[in-house]
Amino acid sequence: MPLINSERLLSNLRHLRTIGAVGQGVVRPAFSAADMEARDWLRSQFEEAGLTTAMDGVGNVTGKSPNTGPAMLIGSHSDTQPTGGWLDGALGVIYGLEVARTLAEDSTTRQLAVDVVSLQDEESRFYGCLGSRSLCGLLPPDAISQAM
Repeated sequence: MPLINSERLLSNLRHLRTIGAVGQGVVRPAFSAADMEARDWLRSQFEEAGLTTAMDGVGNVTGKSPNTGPAMLIGSHSDTQPTGGWLDGALGVIYGLEVARTLAEDSTTRQLAVDVVSLQDEESRFYGCLGSRSLCGLLPPDAISQAM
């Protein structure tokens, strides 16, 4: 059974924490410079892990496994409330990335498809759960213009 690389996991969490760090918390409101920097960094990490990356029209960043067949999707959000907790949301995204890496590195599990996502605007800066709603097809067409 493959084991998570806890050093790599913590290193990634600590790096993401530096983007928008303020005191003990993190400030990465949706679509802010810090949020977009974090999304660019996550995208580079997804690519480094062998995932095909994309950013959709609402800012969700996805890393898709090269493996075919049913895929497990793991993730969360990386935007924050003002001075939000450094693990809020980020933990789910980085754990998803680490699961994808760990399974890909082990010969007994590398055929499994694990996709990773960092959802946009979970914290309702513009429109509550914007990225989740968009991903699930539940975003009304006029929601983006109303939110801005």
